[in-house]
Amino acid sequence: IQFLLNEFTEAKIKSGEETQLEQDLNVLEHAGSIIEESSYIIQALKEADFNIIDTLKEVLQKTLQLSKYNTSFEELHKRLKSVQIELEDIASEVQYNSDKTHADPQQQQILKERLDLINHLLNKHRAKTTEELLYIQNELSGKNNDIQTLGKDIILLQQEIEQKNIQLLELASKLSERRRKAATQAEKGVNELMKQAGLQNAIFKID
Repeated sequence: IQFLLNEFTEAKIKSGEETQLEQDLNVLEHAGSIIEESSYIIQALKEADFNIIDTLKEVLQKTLQLSKYNTSFEELHKRLKSVQIELEDIASEVQYNSDKTHADPQQQQILKERLDLINHLLNKHRAKTTEELLYIQNELSGKNNDIQTLGKDIILLQQEIEQKNIQLLELASKLSERRRKAATQAEKGVNELMKQAGLQNAIFKID
C-alpha cells in the first residue's frame, strides 16, 4: 500500500488532467496545420482583397440606403450588423489561437511522457479516468492510516503486556516468599508433632 501511495504522490494526479493533456498534445502535434488553416481563415475574413468582412460592410451600406425607402430593410441592416460584429470577433479569436500556437518538440515530448504515465496508472488500477485514480488514492490512504493506527495500538498493547508482566513477576515473587515462610512453619509444626508421637527419627520436609 505504501509503495502504491508513493507512486500516486510522485505522479501528482489532477482531476481531468488526461483530457487537457490530450488536447494540448493534439494542438502541438498539429501546430503547422493550425497556423496554416488559421491564416487562410483570417485572410478570407478580413485581409484578402475581397474579404468577407469588407464585402459585408458594403452590404451594410446598401441595406442602410434601402432602409430609407423601405423600413423592412432596417431589421435586415441590424441583423447584418450583428453578423459583422460576430465575424470580427471570430477573426480576432482565430488570430489569438494562431499566435499562441507554436511547434515545440520538447514540450510535446514532456506532454507525451506525462500522458503515458497517467495511462500506465489507469491500466494498472483498471480505472477509466483520473477522478477514479484519485478515489483509489484516497482509499489507499485510508487503509494506510488504519494500518498505522493499528501499529500504534499494537505498540501500546505490547507496552501494557510488559507492565503487566513486571507486576505479575513481583506478585509471584511475593507469593513464593510467603509460601517459603509457610512451608518452614509447617515443617516445624509437623516435626514437633511427630516427636510427640514418638517418631524420633522421622523428618518432614516440604520442597
